Formats: sequence, C-alpha cells, structure tokens
Amino acid sequence: MAMAFDIGYGIKVNEFSTLRRQWVAVNDPALPISFKEPCGPRVSYVERRYRYISICQITASQAVTAFELRTVPISVLGDIETTLTATEVRDLAAGASVSLQHQWNEYSDNDASNFHSSVTFVAAVRLSDGRILKSDLKMALAEVRRLTGAGTEDDLRPAPPRQP
Repeated sequence: MAMAFDIGYGIKVNEFSTLRRQWVAVNDPALPISFKEPCGPRVSYVERRYRYISICQITASQAVTAFELRTVPISVLGDIETTLTATEVRDLAAGASVSLQHQWNEYSDNDASNFHSSVTFVAAVRLSDGRILKSDLKMALAEVRRLTGAGTEDDLRPAPPRQP
C-alpha cells in the first residue's frame, strides 16, 4: 500500500513519495490464532481526524473465547510509535476463520503522515477451557528490530492510560 493518501479537499499527503507501507504479521506457533496473510493499518482521514484502520484475516486452530492483537507502528525513519491494541471477546471454534477490522484515532499529523511499517502479532489468547496463553514476545521483537535496528519488549506493550 502506498504511503500517499487523500484527506479530501484536493489534499494528498505524501503525494510525491513512491514508498510503500510494509506490514509484517507474526505467527507464534505456540498460540492457536494465526494470521492468514500480512496485515496492518492504513491511514485515513475521516470526520476531520486521522485514523489507523486495520483489516486482518485470522484462523483459530482450537476453540478460543477471546484474544488480543497488537500492532507496533513504525515511522518512515524507523521510530517506534505507540503500540495499538485490540481485544476481541468472541467465540471461535477450532478451524474457524474470521475477518477483523479495528480502528484507532491518531492525534498527531506527523505520526499519521510518517507512518511507514508495522508489526502485528497475537499477544494473548483465552481458550474455551479458560486457560490463558501469552505470546513469547521474542519473535515480534525480532521483527521490530529488523525494521528499526532497535526496540525492547516494552515497545510491544500498549502505553499506560494518560492521567487527566
């Protein structure tokens, strides 16, 4: 997907760029949720604000009742941005596949226009028997480091809520 995007009123962000966004989806073989193909967010401008919108195709190899997906956005110059997270509370039978769409607001014009690549992974899964499995973050971290040359496990976690 191209880095250029239209925000309306004849304005195109990054219109002179030939760069294309890069999406990496990490499948942890120890978890029963896997991505069918690479997925990640695109940037759009909707209702006077920037949004990341991601559509992912996943498959469950065993029955699950909830799971958390995380996406680490990376700027065009390799800076790691705030991790995006989405928790799905839904029953999926073994072998079930589903398409998921998630949206997050982006309040920084710079972060929206500089977003280049992302690493998406399954962070945790709740099985139908109640057990909770957590991702081994090493695989996702290796991909973040491959794209940025840096990164820690803390970069793979969502930021704490802002205090008023």
